[in-house]
Amino acid sequence: MTTKTQNEMAEQYCKLICDEISVLNDLLAGRSLVELWDEDDPADLLWQEHASEMLAELAEGAGETVGDYVPSVIDYLNLHCLEVVLLGRRAWNDSKWEATGVKLVRTIGGPNSYVIFDNGDLRVEVYWGGQRAQISRHYPAFIRELAELFDI
Repeated sequence: MTTKTQNEMAEQYCKLICDEISVLNDLLAGRSLVELWDEDDPADLLWQEHASEMLAELAEGAGETVGDYVPSVIDYLNLHCLEVVLLGRRAWNDSKWEATGVKLVRTIGGPNSYVIFDNGDLRVEVYWGGQRAQISRHYPAFIRELAELFDI
């Protein structure tokens, strides 16, 4: 039996969060669970499994049935985020503060983990022990919903 290093654990957890956001992004973009799937493609079957689990989890958290539920970022935040921190800047010659992004703190009984959207980029960061993993990805539907929700 091999023991995973802290670095491997951080990378694995980071990928898990990215997979979760990827599924939510697809659902927000309107991808349906009943689309035609290639039953021989493990990636399609894995996506369908993750999407079904996420839909059930989000619907339950929102107090709805899966059949009536419409996926939303706010339900994801309520279910998976401990804290939401707005990121922004203030010009040196102006007192007006401008929101440029948001940091979703996901540390709930696990490693320190964050989903950070700032200046159009989205990245997931995980700190496990003394190790850090980071993945940057583009999730247009998820980013659009975050930007609308927080007026960014």
